[in-house]
Amino acid sequence: MNDDDMHEDGRPRWKGQQAQGPHPRPKTYDTKCYELAEHFLQDEPHLDTEKRRDALASLIQATIEPWIESELDNYEPPSPPGWEGGFADNH
Repeated sequence: MNDDDMHEDGRPRWKGQQAQGPHPRPKTYDTKCYELAEHFLQDEPHLDTEKRRDALASLIQATIEPWIESELDNYEPPSPPGWEGGFADNH
């Protein structure tokens, strides 16, 4: 979670509150994010509403996407076997 997804006291914004700033929560989310939201809220009957499941699913999606983008930006594929030292001088 980033600072936009948290209240000043550290509580997550997942009760239908939109984060402000340059990266607002997406309006759509992957079905797996919704399934996770259902799973996490099933033990909290007073919080388990459609609106809160939707808000939590959006928060999960909004948290995952920047992480994946960051990881892809820093990704360096491994060298193929035998190329660890770079190009071999076979001449």
